[in-house]
Amino acid sequence: MQIILLRDIKGLGRKGEVKAVSDGYARNFLFPQKTAILADDKSLRNKTLRKMTEEAQAARKIKTAAELKKSLEGFVLEFSAKASASGKLFGSITKEDIAEKLRGRGVEIGKKKILLTEPIKSVGNHRVETELAPDAKVAITVRVAEKK
Repeated sequence: MQIILLRDIKGLGRKGEVKAVSDGYARNFLFPQKTAILADDKSLRNKTLRKMTEEAQAARKIKTAAELKKSLEGFVLEFSAKASASGKLFGSITKEDIAEKLRGRGVEIGKKKILLTEPIKSVGNHRVETELAPDAKVAITVRVAEKK
C-alpha cells in the first residue's frame, strides 16, 4: 500500500514522503495514529499543493529573517545591574532578559533563538549571537553597566 507520511517516523521516512508499507501496518498503526494518509490521486494532488505553500512560507520566512538581520546589525542593548568593585555582577543577564529587552524595542526573537551558552556575569560589552532562521545569524552587542 502506498502512503504519504504526515510526520517524520524514525526508520520509515520524513514528512511528505510517499512510502510503500504493508496493508496491516498502515491500517492498524499509521492511519489510527494520524501519521499517514493513503496515497491516492486526490491526496497526491493535495501533497503537491501543500508542498508549494510550505515552500512559499519558507521563502517568506527567509525574506523576513534577512530584513530583520539588516535592522539588527550593529544593534546595542543596554543593561544596568549591581556589580562588585571587580566588575562581577551580583546577578546575571540571561537569554530571557535579552529576549524581553528586544521585545521592548519591537523585535520579536524567542529566547531559544538567542545563542548564549551561559548567562552574562560581568560588566562590559558582550557579543551575543541570535539565530533568525536556520541559515541567518546576527550578532548583537549587550552592554552591561554598573548600576549606581
